[in-house]
Amino acid sequence: MKEVMQVRSESYMKQLVEQANLHFIVTGKVKETGQIVTAMKVVTMHNPKLSVKVSGMAKLSEEMTVTVEFTNPFSFNLEDVYVRMEGPGILPPKNKYYSLITAGSSLTWSEYFTPRRAGPTRVIASLDCAALRQVYGQESITIKP
Repeated sequence: MKEVMQVRSESYMKQLVEQANLHFIVTGKVKETGQIVTAMKVVTMHNPKLSVKVSGMAKLSEEMTVTVEFTNPFSFNLEDVYVRMEGPGILPPKNKYYSLITAGSSLTWSEYFTPRRAGPTRVIASLDCAALRQVYGQESITIKP
């Protein structure tokens, strides 16, 4: 016998925590033998990503721009959202607070910076709120002397 059960995202999205895994556990009893059978399937959810773009001449003491973009792909709003960005040796930590990112809407945040250190580095950004954890993006760059 086969039973199909539909699980809609509305029934579990608000309960997801940091690991964002769904554990499906099915238990059944074989009528003829009385044997109990259990099976489990783990489904890993994939978080949306932050887009990080660095533009300008990647040269020491030359002004550059970093732009972080995010689109809320969910059917619910994200509230009390913190976005952070930093680049070791080139961009000090910056924070921005958004009280609300509505379902399906996008945000764009740009910052200017002037690299003070030459060499390979990266700009890293993260987004955090109660409903969505571990969202990040990065871009590697090499600053010329």
